Amino acid sequence: MKKIMFFAAFAAALILSSCNKEIQNDTPGASSDLITINFSATPVQTKTLFGTKDESNSHYPVLWQAGDKINYTLNFGDIPSVEDYIALTPGDGGATASFHGSFAEAPSYHFIFVSPAVAFKSKNKSANTIMVEFPSGQTSTAGSPDPAAQILYANTGEMDEITNPVELHFSHLSAYLHIRITNADLSGGAIVQAVNITNDARFLAGRIFYNLESGDYTSGSVFNTISVNTSTLADVWCAVCPVDLSDGQLTIEVVTDKGTLTKTVKMPASANLIRGKIAKFTVDMDGIERIAPVVYNAVTNISQLNVGDSVIIAAAGDDQAYALSTGQNTNNRSGAGVTKTQSQIINPTSSVEIFELEDGIIPGHFAFRATSAKNPGYIYAANPESSGDNLLRTKATMDNSASWAVTVQNVTVNGTTWNDATIMFADIPSSGRGLIRFNANDRLFTAYGPGSKQQAIRLYRLNEAAVSHFNVTLPEGKAVVGTDDVQVPIYVFGNVAWTASLTGDGASLSADSGSGNAILTLTVPKTYADKDYEVTVSTTEVVATQSYTLKVYHKNAYSFTLSKVNNNLGSNGSYAGNCDVTIDGITWNVTGVSNSNKYDGWRMGGNKAATFNNEDRAVYSKTAIPAQVTKVTVKTNETAKITVNSFTVSAHTSAGDAASGSNPIGFVSVPFETGEKNFVVPNGQDWSGCYLRIAYNLTKTDTSGNGYVQFGGMTIWGITSD
Repeated sequence: MKKIMFFAAFAAALILSSCNKEIQNDTPGASSDLITINFSATPVQTKTLFGTKDESNSHYPVLWQAGDKINYTLNFGDIPSVEDYIALTPGDGGATASFHGSFAEAPSYHFIFVSPAVAFKSKNKSANTIMVEFPSGQTSTAGSPDPAAQILYANTGEMDEITNPVELHFSHLSAYLHIRITNADLSGGAIVQAVNITNDARFLAGRIFYNLESGDYTSGSVFNTISVNTSTLADVWCAVCPVDLSDGQLTIEVVTDKGTLTKTVKMPASANLIRGKIAKFTVDMDGIERIAPVVYNAVTNISQLNVGDSVIIAAAGDDQAYALSTGQNTNNRSGAGVTKTQSQIINPTSSVEIFELEDGIIPGHFAFRATSAKNPGYIYAANPESSGDNLLRTKATMDNSASWAVTVQNVTVNGTTWNDATIMFADIPSSGRGLIRFNANDRLFTAYGPGSKQQAIRLYRLNEAAVSHFNVTLPEGKAVVGTDDVQVPIYVFGNVAWTASLTGDGASLSADSGSGNAILTLTVPKTYADKDYEVTVSTTEVVATQSYTLKVYHKNAYSFTLSKVNNNLGSNGSYAGNCDVTIDGITWNVTGVSNSNKYDGWRMGGNKAATFNNEDRAVYSKTAIPAQVTKVTVKTNETAKITVNSFTVSAHTSAGDAASGSNPIGFVSVPFETGEKNFVVPNGQDWSGCYLRIAYNLTKTDTSGNGYVQFGGMTIWGITSD
């Protein structure tokens, strides 16, 4: 297909002007919280750096720089679109810039450009809307807001033909604040580190949707706070999402190494932050008391972490002042700006997620529970497979994917070494995407594969004393073991000393005392069948006397195995219909079964002429199981010419419900494979005296022969009354 060479030259910059009078309090003696605010600016067509102000006319030229990149979307509407970014070549001292690209021939062309490229996140073609990210962490420079926060766009509209050059007219999506802070208490050599700006009622930053037709801004994953890295209070610049602050208020927080000064200022009725314009005002901190900072210290040894700690997950390295935020996106968490060094985070804003540490699945693992009201729950690695997307999400309950192995070590990625970095791996297969890292290009945190080349992270812990804790569990809630020798793990979680004891003949415990996290092993020999054992683990330290007693049962409630000796029972001679079979006092119904003394098990499926899709072949009990069922072991000997879509065990309160699969009181599904598979009853579910249903959901498309799964029997583990 013919290619069209595309060349665009940016028009000369218009001039961005601010008001030439700084705003003071209205009148002497008036409330120091009341200020006036004026706005004055003309739209600009180029950007990324504010030049030096011309004192004669108070104008701020806005210039392009070498290395700037813009994102473009070609064919924004219903025509298949293309997205990419292009590096620019500045000209005329940065007042103009140019680029070129090659595009396939098409009936028409529609370009959307966003600068800087990293600000563009997505588009909605039908709504004519783009999503851009206003960074919540910014660096103020002399006379200029952070270039990463100066977001502009250009929209060519639909063009039937290309005329070189295409002249682009960029408009600002950002509004700008220029703040002077006076009379702040910097006694004792206090050093300014950051200025935080908060509006509790309206969002200022984050992932925000902009409608190209209406000009409306709507919230995505947003923040109410901007954290501005600055060393001076006389010239603080930042960029925000345009917002109407009329009759609202801003909280200004000056963060120093020796404390924090905070003042809330009331905004006047005219305080409307408009895109492309600069709002300039002064905040007087006279009389504001400096408060000791809230400090989170870097974790340099895993022994510093304890359950109950409040922690922050941040990017390693001083060059990236970002922490994992309260902003949960579909597949990741955005970064929030912080005042950060390698050793400390000071006064994290409300945009930063504070996690409370809990015990993970096994000793030595932690769960990170997000405490913000915005996105509470446990962060977890949502993609345990080795292929697919990098996913970090939040869920209400804690499981293996939300249980993290944490170590502290030096990490080298792409030639860069971060000392005392944190490794957080989810308790999922090692090939899965369970490693939390920071993507510096997109300012986000998510779970990557073990070979990730993204930036390392670091944990920061609130500077508080450790809280003592103690807990003991069985991994499956309760343990019922079979007639073979068995070893039952007992998990001890805590940071205190403990003792352990065992009641019950014939068994042994791996340890009778210890300190901190541990896995005790209860060993029960097969010669001691039908016995109960009690393991008690206690502590008397710090948390007062606490004792956990766990029962382990060495019995099975019921079992049968189909073999050539007994499997002629119940055959209906075909793969249609069903039949009843009574084994050891319990009647079972089998759907679609054909038996012969030539093989072990009931063959459930369809004859060679049959085809079907997503149909159940089930075994269910017409007699209640006389036990509190805790685990069901099902044996499948082989399959032929059939697909097993799902493999489930469910519990019901009646034989009728078990027959139809209706109204289960419990349901467990496991990946199918031949051999023995264990279905463990989840904690909190009571399967006492239930009717069981074992179901294979099958699809048969092959008519070259009989298709079946060969059910070989089962063992039901449970607590009986005898």
